[in-house]
Amino acid sequence: KNISTEVEVLDSRTVRTAITGSGFCQDTEPYTVYTITRFDRPFASYGTWDDGTVTAGARTGGDGAYVRFDTTKDRTVEATTALSYVDARGAALNLRAEGGHSFDAVRRGAERTWEKRLDDVRVRGGDDTLRRTFYSS
Repeated sequence: KNISTEVEVLDSRTVRTAITGSGFCQDTEPYTVYTITRFDRPFASYGTWDDGTVTAGARTGGDGAYVRFDTTKDRTVEATTALSYVDARGAALNLRAEGGHSFDAVRRGAERTWEKRLDDVRVRGGDDTLRRTFYSS
């Protein structure tokens, strides 16, 4: 359950949030997750909303933000999001440490890691469908 949301458009490519919620598991105390999202191109426009009121060009809001991009030449927009349950600085540090790679580069790295792990595994028995399910899960 969302208790509160704070959102800020930091610059022409970055949005930061702090979202406080509760009820994640039974009887949990409220928690805040801090996120920062960096896009691979500048916004064509942006804004925020509070209590159903949308304000174009606003950088801060209590309910959410929107961003728009010029996609006339390239329809693909990539975004990298990092989070922290400690503070906004932690989310920014996580983005700096883990971000900066394209979606395709991250996918290729994950595939290499997965293949390396699977090289150590040998499966016997089952039919082709079961083995395919095992290796692709």
